[in-house]
Amino acid sequence: MVDILQNFTSISEKPGKLLLRVERHMPKILASFMLIYVFVSIEHTLHINDYDISCLWGEPGELPVQFIADVIMFVSAIAILILRDIPNSKVLSIYLLSLSLTRILINYHNLFSVNTMMFAYGVLMCTISLNMLATGVFFYKGISRNRDSVMVSSLLMVVVYAMILSFYVHYQGDVWYVLRENLPTLLQLLLYLILFITLDSYDVHVNTDMGRIDATVRSMRARTGAGERTVLSVHEMGIIANGFGNMEGWTRIDDGGPVEYEYKVTISMRDSNSIMLLQKWKGSNKIHFTIADSLDGSLVYAKRFSANRFVYDSNDDSPITVRFIDDDGNIIRFHVVHTDEVDKLHQEVEDEA
Repeated sequence: MVDILQNFTSISEKPGKLLLRVERHMPKILASFMLIYVFVSIEHTLHINDYDISCLWGEPGELPVQFIADVIMFVSAIAILILRDIPNSKVLSIYLLSLSLTRILINYHNLFSVNTMMFAYGVLMCTISLNMLATGVFFYKGISRNRDSVMVSSLLMVVVYAMILSFYVHYQGDVWYVLRENLPTLLQLLLYLILFITLDSYDVHVNTDMGRIDATVRSMRARTGAGERTVLSVHEMGIIANGFGNMEGWTRIDDGGPVEYEYKVTISMRDSNSIMLLQKWKGSNKIHFTIADSLDGSLVYAKRFSANRFVYDSNDDSPITVRFIDDDGNIIRFHVVHTDEVDKLHQEVEDEA
């Protein structure tokens, strides 16, 4: 039996997932968009002032808030590129601080406007920016406070900028002209859209206090999720192992969704038989486990686990134990026995029920 399982261990341990690659380069992506915005903003200011460079310093006696905002954004982008070894949660905190400070600088004067619409716009922008400013400070300290509210706020900002662009298109008619003449606004929309995406990224979440607590809880669940009576047959284990290789024995799914292959098997967990659904997603080397009493309809209670590799343990006095391991080192265990022993155990559970 050990010889059979040894053939299953030549597995790549790299997730190979596009999303993980994007998260790995998140600092460069954020900094690149910030720098693009700065250069476009400066060029736009020069363009509407006939390229008179003195326009960058503002009118005499006035604070050049746009230029100061561009400098803050530029310095923040350079800081992100230089501080390459800090966690993505801290990178995102710099991004948040930069966005919030620049939006407050540019919009605070609207708080003193006699125009009701401009005043309301200023209140909205400054309120959202202050929330993001506080969240940026929390994130730098490793605290996930306000994360969800900032995700909502970032989407709200996307909607606001989209409405502004739509308003211009409605009154001017030419979409490409509006986008060309309001390119900084379009880039601001993209900056907040990127913020929303990165706030939900794995690395940002796991490097916060709540993320670490969540990882610990998931580890405890994974370690206690399979008891001594949770078994797989040698044949079933062989098919599961093929999920990391040639996919032999798996069912190919062609419904247009993210799932590429799946395999179902009945397992005995504690005092009941359960269904285990294993799925291989497109572009991923992981196997996603879902263990539930029934896979029909909505899953009211289910255990979920995503493994990128497995190892096995055995000695002369006990059956082989296979440990599936995820990115965080969490483990779910199964005992591997002969097929007739699995059938006997399934029957015992059904008789006890």
